[in-house]
Amino acid sequence: MVIAITLPMAVLMAFIAMNVFGVDANIMSLAGIAIAIGTMVDMGIIILENIYGGLADWDAKGSPGGPKQRLVVIRSSTAEVVPAVITAVSTTVVSFLPVFLLTGRDHRLFAPLAWTKTFAIVSSLIVAVAVVPMLCRIFLQSWCMPRWANVAAGLAFSTLTASLCYFVWGERIEQWTSLSLPWATVAVAVLGFLAGWWLTREKIRSMDENPSSRFVRFLYAGRLKLALRHKMLMLAFPAIIVVLGLGAWIGLPTVLRPVEKVFLALGADLNEVPRYVTAKHTFTDLETDDWIALDEGSWFYMPSLYPAASFSQAMEVLQTQDTLIKEIPEVESVLGKIGRAESALDPAPAAMIETYVMLKPLDQWREGMTQRKIWDEINAVATLPGVTPASPLQPIEGRVVMLQSGIKASMAVRIYGDDLDGLAKASLAVAERLKKNHYVNAGTVNPDIVMDKPYFEFEVDREEAARYGMTTMMVNQIVSAGLGGVDVTTTVEGRERYPIQIRYERSVRERLDELQKVSVVTHTGKMVPLERLAHVTTTWGPGADVARAMALPVFGEMLIEPFTTFIVPAVYCGYMEFKMRAGLQDQLSADRDDDDWEEERIAA
Repeated sequence: MVIAITLPMAVLMAFIAMNVFGVDANIMSLAGIAIAIGTMVDMGIIILENIYGGLADWDAKGSPGGPKQRLVVIRSSTAEVVPAVITAVSTTVVSFLPVFLLTGRDHRLFAPLAWTKTFAIVSSLIVAVAVVPMLCRIFLQSWCMPRWANVAAGLAFSTLTASLCYFVWGERIEQWTSLSLPWATVAVAVLGFLAGWWLTREKIRSMDENPSSRFVRFLYAGRLKLALRHKMLMLAFPAIIVVLGLGAWIGLPTVLRPVEKVFLALGADLNEVPRYVTAKHTFTDLETDDWIALDEGSWFYMPSLYPAASFSQAMEVLQTQDTLIKEIPEVESVLGKIGRAESALDPAPAAMIETYVMLKPLDQWREGMTQRKIWDEINAVATLPGVTPASPLQPIEGRVVMLQSGIKASMAVRIYGDDLDGLAKASLAVAERLKKNHYVNAGTVNPDIVMDKPYFEFEVDREEAARYGMTTMMVNQIVSAGLGGVDVTTTVEGRERYPIQIRYERSVRERLDELQKVSVVTHTGKMVPLERLAHVTTTWGPGADVARAMALPVFGEMLIEPFTTFIVPAVYCGYMEFKMRAGLQDQLSADRDDDDWEEERIAA
């Protein structure tokens, strides 16, 4: 009962601290409280058990000193374990300090969990030290009541539980059991009477008199005697766990290397022992990643098209890919997206295709199929002429990678400079070098080069326009409204709003060679061809206004750490000769940039 009262108090205190410090209640923050529940209960149990033992010894001696001495026993029993409890809580709080030092995305994700767990543990410490002794003074005492008082307490409990059963819990009890409501009420009333009788006749017993304590001590004492008799055997178990744990962390070959050197100095080679090499490669080092690998049950297929691809070509590729991907037996549905929303946060060009591939449940897959095999099959059927294979990304994972590094793959090489020709040559050289590296999937190496695109320029003939009473702005507005369109009103369909736009019909807009002959109504009421008001010319301009000059998405089957040993030399050798000539700057970007930064920051 003491623990049942103090646990909600500690949780509520943690909520108060969250409100004071401005920590939102979300999945991660509430998970911190859920993780800390076990530790929160332990704080109260440790102090409660020590107080119980002190009161049991005091009662066994005949309760000398009366009620005043009882308070002294409770206070001294609490003081015995408070330092140990504070030390345990401090150790747990200090272990979360590296989480508070995180920055960026990782800090926003894990800091709420660390804060709430710290709040919960500190709250449980306060409750255990301040509230548990008070509750022990009230509840932990031997009851010496007359028999009529025990019967009265039993009847009171019986009436309460019977009323709750009949008026509140009746329907649920009938659903969960086969008893009718009257019989269920009688059974609950009997249990309530026994509970009231037992609570009013409870006495504090020593650990030796408590049956459950004797059973636990029996199990522990037997194991302790066995361990003391065979010390070396018992110490071998934790030693094996330490070796295997280190092997799982940094790899058994690394852990056993000093042992192999000792045996080699003595003239024996452990690697020649049968199955030794296989055994030590059972545990290799743990793979590390900055982001949590989640099984989202879907794939995010985002291939790369030629930068100069038109919108109609991109639409045709998108529809063809969606049809081919849907034919895979494990695919539930396919949703393709092209272009961008009316938002500055989604600067997707027309040649950027995004396809969400939803997979069927695992039990409906073909035998032997895995997610990676499904992805390879998606790449195989959807890779059309002029389309490069895509890197394996899931929807949430892909969004995180793009928001973090601005690329749509797990690794990229960025080259900066002010010469488009030099950037193009450098990107092609880097691509060729990477394709020859056996740690890189050559099909996914795609140089995303900033290329020029055709533009139609309208140069207003000011003198000719003035003859018809028109200014340069008027002519530009006519061209903008006719080709790009102008919103004249909005249609309302329920809660949806759609703009109504007026512009030249498609047949006029698509015939660019005859565009200058389109009739225009002047302010004087006369109709004249557009070529009378403006000269139409074709020029070349930038295809996109982006901060980076080139991004080279790469996906590699990385057998080892690719950042320092193999990939970087291959990249540098590819474009170093262009770097000095074009004034280029390089940067290797990947989804592990934040991870490397945090490791260096914590180490510092």
